[in-house]
Amino acid sequence: MRALLIDPFAQDVTEIEGDFTNIDEIYRAIDASLFDIVRFDGYDVFVDDEGLYDSNKTANMFWHAECPSPLAGKGLVLSCNDEGETIACPDWLSADDLRRKVTFTNLDFAVMILAA
Repeated sequence: MRALLIDPFAQDVTEIEGDFTNIDEIYRAIDASLFDIVRFDGYDVFVDDEGLYDSNKTANMFWHAECPSPLAGKGLVLSCNDEGETIACPDWLSADDLRRKVTFTNLDFAVMILAA
């Protein structure tokens, strides 16, 4: 199954393949033990639900142009069907398209913004 991985540690967005119908594959891809889903228009980003509690992940965050707050750690882009089942990232969304919507940041910048 095709997915896009937003990696603030490498500061890049890459296309990856995996069996993301298996929840353990999602956990491995984002390096987390719990996840939350941020819904955008036509796709979902799976993120570490406890990412803001991990100083290594808060030092490596990303902003999405359509989200008012930063997301900590890696993000896995997939989608869902009408039954709510996880499906592949939409074909119309490329890594290049997503790179234009994502900004990577460091802890000092994020703390400054969140404290404002």
